[in-house]
Amino acid sequence: MLFLDPHVQELYGDWRRKARAVVGSLRVAVGSSSETALALLRQVNGSGAPHPDSVGAAAN
Repeated sequence: MLFLDPHVQELYGDWRRKARAVVGSLRVAVGSSSETALALLRQVNGSGAPHPDSVGAAAN
């Protein structure tokens, strides 16, 4: 929801900071396991989220 719903940004005073914190938490959860990272990407992409390459461009 944090990344997919544009209205969620309005709920946070500093949405970019919150988004970075969430991404950081995901990185910690994935750790160094490439299998876990790929499984997470498959799950996110299966939800209709944009491809990870396009997410990085949008965040800049």
